[in-house]
This record gives sequence, structure tokens and C-alpha cells, in this order.
Amino acid sequence: MNWQEKLETTRRFCEHDESLDIYFELADGAPEEFLATLRDRFPFVDDDYLTFLKISDGASFDMCTLFGSGCSGYRGVIAEIESLGEDLEDIPEWENVAVENQLIPIGKTAGGDGLLMMPDRRIVIIDYIHEVPGEGRTLAYAFSQLLDDVFMGPNFGTLLYPDKWAADDENGWTRYLHKQGWWPEGTGN
Repeated sequence: MNWQEKLETTRRFCEHDESLDIYFELADGAPEEFLATLRDRFPFVDDDYLTFLKISDGASFDMCTLFGSGCSGYRGVIAEIESLGEDLEDIPEWENVAVENQLIPIGKTAGGDGLLMMPDRRIVIIDYIHEVPGEGRTLAYAFSQLLDDVFMGPNFGTLLYPDKWAADDENGWTRYLHKQGWWPEGTGN
């Protein structure tokens, strides 16, 4: 099952069961103008990310948020990159982030770590205060892998708990992933 099928399966599940309300949410699709702007500003943008944005203009997966256009209530990618440029301007490695268009801030964890799409389309997680763009930990080598294997798959534990996932960390989202067979129980991360 690919990430699009997993999204649709989960959306349908949520229509009849409220147990995931605090863990999962999709918005309506992003405006076409935004998708064109994103493609123009970031020629390296992953086609699967654009496909995702056509489906949902931002989303929540447990303790992570994916950004969109800003029209749906989810933070906008463009607003986020401009904010990073301002907030981190005193750190030389970050000062030109908004004007050089060398990364796309696609989301954030509940702890404030950024999820960045790099020019090679890798998705990295980064602590903005203590790390610079090249120091982030790679979560996935493509946006589809981020959704399929990390947010909704067997590598979910590596997202926020690298090398230390424990049964005590289980919640409604991880139990749902186990129940669907997308993250087999007992596999850790």
C-alpha cells in the first residue's frame, strides 16, 4: 500500500472513528497557484510533495505537522522560510536561507525541530538553534518515503525517538499503525 492509499484509508477510518482526532488531520487541497509558485521558487521540489499538497494543504501526523500554502489553517511554506530568514539571521549559516531557496521547510515537530526538503529531495529533521542546514538527520530520501515509511510506516519510531523507541511511547497513532500492519508490532524502529 503506498502513501496515497494509506492517507485515504486513514481518512475513511477517521470518518467513523474519533480515536485518531488528536493524531491525524488532513486539510482540503492547496490552491493551484500555490503549487505553481512552489515549483517556480523551488525547482527541486519533489513531485510527490506537490501531489500531497493537491490532496491536503497541510496535515497533522501524531506530533508532526506538514505545512501547506497557509490558506487552510496550517502554516505556509513561504511564510515559514521567510520567518526562518528573520529569526535566524544572526547565525551565518542561516542568514540567506530565505533568499537562496536551497531548502524547503515542509513541516515541524511538536518540539520545534524543522522538517526540511533539501535540493537532493532528502527530508531531514533539524534543531534550528543547534544545527545548521547540512547537519540535519536524514529521515527519508524522498517525500513519498517520509509519508509511507516514517509518518505511516515501520520507521515511525525513528522520527522522534531515534535508537530509543520503547513500548511506553505507544499512543493512539502508533497503535493504529500497528493495527493496520504498517508498523509491525515488536519491530521497534
